[in-house]
Amino acid sequence: MKKTYTHLTQESRELIFLLLVQKTPLFLIAKELGVHKSTISREIKRGVLNQHRPRYLPSDAQKMADERSLKSRKQLYVNKTPGLRDKIRTALELGWSPEAISGRLDRTEHVSFCTESVYRHIYSREGVSHRFGWLLRRGHLTRHRKMGRRPIRTVIPNRVDISLRPASIESREEFGHWEGDTMYFKGHQPLATHVERKSRFAIAMRPEDLTGRNRAVVINEKFGRMPKGVVKTFTFDNGPEFSRHEDITAGIGAKVYFAKPYASWQKGSVENLNGNIRWYLSRKTDLNELGAWKLRGVIDLMNSRPKKCLGFRTPAEVFESEIKNLPKSCTSN
Repeated sequence: MKKTYTHLTQESRELIFLLLVQKTPLFLIAKELGVHKSTISREIKRGVLNQHRPRYLPSDAQKMADERSLKSRKQLYVNKTPGLRDKIRTALELGWSPEAISGRLDRTEHVSFCTESVYRHIYSREGVSHRFGWLLRRGHLTRHRKMGRRPIRTVIPNRVDISLRPASIESREEFGHWEGDTMYFKGHQPLATHVERKSRFAIAMRPEDLTGRNRAVVINEKFGRMPKGVVKTFTFDNGPEFSRHEDITAGIGAKVYFAKPYASWQKGSVENLNGNIRWYLSRKTDLNELGAWKLRGVIDLMNSRPKKCLGFRTPAEVFESEIKNLPKSCTSN
């Protein structure tokens, strides 16, 4: 049988004191408390303050036990560091992952605080009382099987498969390559989401409908205002809203590639963005009632969240840095 260990309480120490006054043998005291005799012996030795006039007092013993507990290695690091609780809670309320929290603390404040320590704080007694677990993107105790949306079969004229996309795009070495997708909300309201692959910078737009013509118009209008060199390619799925991809190429000069059917991982950056947005906006959200400023606020949160893959910089920081590094002939266009 596996042994279990429990700490002596204030009541246990008071009972030890009374039994010692009655000159009860240690093995009987241990039997009364349901512990080993050596536990009682160690407790009495540690609970005596004055070795010259040895006397066990329960109040002094409890005080010393509390002090030992504060110095224990098993105590959570967050409890030993002033101000760390508030920083973790603020980051969780902003939707940051535990990995992002630990990495950002290490980068900006040089605090060595691993991801597991954040999780331990979230599921500690204090964390449970504040419901920190519900602030995580997937606030449940067990992992759920992921069920992706089945793509709609459609014929896309002059479709260019992702297998023909240059390797430099796949490796994320070059700036200016985007992934695009569509999210759906109440009443099948569409939201067009886009992510730049290198910086993970996100952009969201609201097309009027799901037609290919309207999607090409909103993409050309939004991305056409950006400096030359910021938009080089797009990678989409095979949805009918991307059927007018040739209009995009003609409008802003960006080449368009298409992921293989049932292969959402080939545009994983935008899929990850969609999952983060769902944390704030459920499928039942009415975008018409939400307001444009609230939607911008959600996207701003995405772009101000530090990421491990970026060295715990934010997408906004990396995106701005990449634009500054563009040739002057591009930014002046």
